Amino acid sequence: MDDWVLWLIAAVVFGIGEIATTGFFLAPFAGGALLAALVSALGVGAAGSWIVFLVASVALLAALRPVARRMRRMPAHLRTGTAALVGKQAMVLERIANDHGSDSAAIDQHIIEQAGNLFDRQCDDIFYFNKGRLYANFLLLRALGQDFEGVIRERGLTSAWNGTVETFRIASQLDPWVVWNGWPDALIIPNHLAAQGFYLLRARTQLREITAILLK
Repeated sequence: MDDWVLWLIAAVVFGIGEIATTGFFLAPFAGGALLAALVSALGVGAAGSWIVFLVASVALLAALRPVARRMRRMPAHLRTGTAALVGKQAMVLERIANDHGSDSAAIDQHIIEQAGNLFDRQCDDIFYFNKGRLYANFLLLRALGQDFEGVIRERGLTSAWNGTVETFRIASQLDPWVVWNGWPDALIIPNHLAAQGFYLLRARTQLREITAILLK
C-alpha cells in the first residue's frame, strides 16, 4: 500500500476521533496527516512526509488549543455544540417534543379531512417530512445520550432514554412501498399516517416524561 494512502487513512482516523471528542486535540494531527498524504502523493519520501506531519501538527495544535481554551471559558449563551446545552433545563427535549406535537396535530387534521382518499397527493409529503425530522432527531438524541450519559445515569433515566431513542429509530424506519391514507380501521388499505402519528405521540410522551424528571 502506498505511503500516501496510509497517511490518508491516518487523517480519517484522527478526524473521526476529533468528531467523537470535539476537544480540538486530534484535529491538528488530522490536518498534519492530510498534508503528509499530499506531499507523499507528490513524490516526497517517507522522511519528508514525517517532517511535514510533525511540523504541521505542532503548528495547528499551537493555533487551535487557545481556541479550545477560549471556548471552555466562554459564557453559556455564546457556546456551540453540546457545551451550549449545559444548564439549558432540557430546552432541546422541549423543542423536539413541541415539534412532533405539531406534526402529530397536522396528521390528525389531514386524516380527518382526507382519510379514505386513495388519490391523496399530500399524504406522502406529510409522511416523508415527518420521517426526515424523526431520523434527524433520532441521530440528535443518540448523540446527546452519549454526551450526557453521566447525567442520564445519575437521574435514573438510562432505560427511559434508550426506550425513547428506540421509538425514534423505529418511527424513522417506517418505509411503506406506497404511502396510503386509508380509513384508520380499514382491513385492506392501511393508513400509514395514523401509524406514524402513533409513534409521534409515543415519542412526545416519552420526551415529556424525561423532561419532567430532568427539571426536578
